[in-house]
This record gives sequence, C-alpha cells and structure tokens, in this order.
Amino acid sequence: MNDLLKKTISFDEDARYGFVRKFISEHGIENCLELGSGHRGGNFYFEDLALDYLGADDFGYYYDNEKNFVLPEKTIQYNIKDKLPFSEKKFDLIFTLDTVEHLNDDETLENLLKESTRVARKYVILGFPNGKYARFIDYLCLLSRFPGKIIGYTPPFWLFDHQRKQRYDSYKLIEKFLADNNLNYEKVYQLPPFYHLIHIAGTIFLRNNESTWLSQLFYNVLIAKNSIFINNKRGYRYFYIINL
Repeated sequence: MNDLLKKTISFDEDARYGFVRKFISEHGIENCLELGSGHRGGNFYFEDLALDYLGADDFGYYYDNEKNFVLPEKTIQYNIKDKLPFSEKKFDLIFTLDTVEHLNDDETLENLLKESTRVARKYVILGFPNGKYARFIDYLCLLSRFPGKIIGYTPPFWLFDHQRKQRYDSYKLIEKFLADNNLNYEKVYQLPPFYHLIHIAGTIFLRNNESTWLSQLFYNVLIAKNSIFINNKRGYRYFYIINL
C-alpha cells in the first residue's frame, strides 16, 4: 500500500478491512467480491496482495475532475435487492462490511444472504455493528455532537442512518437463515469499549476522525497485532464467517 493511500485511511477502515485482509492472507483467497463496496471500495487496501478483487455497489459513484459520475476502479454497479450477475461458486470469498445496518428491510437482507452464499465458493463474511452495545455506542456518538459543536464537530451521515434504520437486531435473521440452510459459521466480535473511548475523544477533541498520526498508531500497534480487537464479548462489530 503506498504512502498516499495510507494517509487517507481512517482507523475505522483499518479495523474494517484489516480483519478481512488477515483472513484473505491466512486462507489462500485468490479472488473475492465485496458487496456494498462504497465510493472507493476495498481494492486500495488489498493492492499489494495477489488477489483478484471486484467491488459491487449501487451508490459507489464519485465525481471526476469534470464533475462526472464515475464508478471506482474494479467496481460494478449492483443493487443488493437484485440477483448477482454471476454463476454459482464464482468467488473464493464474498464479503460485505458495514452494509447490513443500512438496508431498508428484511427482504433485502435475505436476498443478500441467498445471493452471497450462492455465488461464493468457500466463504462469506458479514461484518456490521449490531446488538445492544452497538446501539449504545451509536447513541453516545450522536450525543457527542452537542459538546462537539463548540469546535465544529458534526457526526457522520451514516451514524444518523444507523439510528433511522434501527437494524441492530439483524443478527437474529442472519442466524435463522444460516440454521435453516444448515450452514456452518463462526461469529467473532470486534472493537471493545476502550476503542470507542479513544475514538470519541480523538474525534471530538483532536478532530481526528480521518487518519493522521492517531490512525496509523491504531493500525500499526493495535489492529496489525490483531490480538485485542477480535473475540471481545462486548464488541461493536460482529463478523459472521460462513463456511460453504
């Protein structure tokens, strides 16, 4: 990963993609599909791996210098409500990160599950904030906007979407789907309480929501070691690793 990209990665992205990157390296993944890849996708995070990456998103556009809408590199346009335009068992891994909590209804989530398990050959990873702890942290972050006004801090738009959609119990539907289809899975928790104490303090008082030295400190010292961000029983983000 080049230095310029490193400097533009927030430590939220480090936490999110760092887990998948480690998984890809340890499990010999040769090709993958990211659903809900966003305005630039995860390709920038895996560029130094021998990996055939493809992103898919219906809202992943960005403006070029002439204000034209453009899809990010290695990304196709795709709506999660639709059938994926691929044959069965096409990708070693299909993953979606911080997308489930933004879906409008259970039917869309069910389609995501059906299509990802149809097209994936080995694994599906679903990563998203969920449960009572995630709900509490999101409320706390939203409340922080009031003292944050003093220095001009405004919570990100996606945080308001979490509250509007209220999909903190999506794990119940996911686990029912996996049980009904006899699919084996592992569930791990990520981002324990101390992470959010530092995150909120850094965002409000240091105005450091997007990376600089604090982001790289988290990446190099904590996430890269991968010892205290995974399997915490009170984590903000769940990762479901589905074995096919």
